[in-house]
Amino acid sequence: MIYKIRLAVQVRTCSSSTEHDVTVALQVLEDFGYIYDSSVGVPPLAVPVWPYTLDYKIPHECKSGTCPTKSFPGLWEVPFNAHYVESFEGGHCPYLDQCVLHNHDTDEVLEWLQEDFNRYYEQNRAPYMMPFHTNWFQIKELERGLHKFLAWVSGLKDVYFVTVTQALTWMTDPRPTNQLGNYDAWRCDRSDVPPAACSLPNKCALSFKHPDTNFSDTRYMETCYECPNQYPWLGDSGGTGIAGTDNYIPDNLKKK
Repeated sequence: MIYKIRLAVQVRTCSSSTEHDVTVALQVLEDFGYIYDSSVGVPPLAVPVWPYTLDYKIPHECKSGTCPTKSFPGLWEVPFNAHYVESFEGGHCPYLDQCVLHNHDTDEVLEWLQEDFNRYYEQNRAPYMMPFHTNWFQIKELERGLHKFLAWVSGLKDVYFVTVTQALTWMTDPRPTNQLGNYDAWRCDRSDVPPAACSLPNKCALSFKHPDTNFSDTRYMETCYECPNQYPWLGDSGGTGIAGTDNYIPDNLKKK
């Protein structure tokens, strides 16, 4: 099913990129008016790192050769602080499922997450992000341990579950905890949610030709909007039939 995207505010660039790739990717985000990137990993530090803007040099080590080579004023970076415990049992990881916890029982997973969380909660209270791949939820002990952790942390009266955009909004317009109940940016009953899918989508049979081959075939898709001219693909996400419509061209390469 295809829906129109109303507003894109962030992206996650490739974490294994080179310094040049990272710089180019961030330049694209700046050119298109994105609010933040969330790709940069932080090594295991005693004190977590808060989100920061890319007006200046990144305030921590990057993977070898991946720090950008220029500033991007106003563009936020929401970094991946490493998840770990003091003993480094399970290793350290930007995504929680990358730590080796599959041999832990439910209570051990809970204790591991609590220790990791308390490094934030008992110190500078940087936002605690919990990124996962689906691998985590394929192991019942990890899933149950996560449920226990969420129940435990929900009992802390000064902890809030928010999106990254909501966290950045608070950072640029901070409010004390006694005002957060009426903080419009964090309201849960807001109506700005995507519309429900249509009940009778258009079923489209579209021509498709892979740009790297001469082979053509027919592909099918459903959409709540009019069928595009051809099957959407890289460089032509709208299916206009004009190759390269979406290709990004840096300002210094554009024809004058």
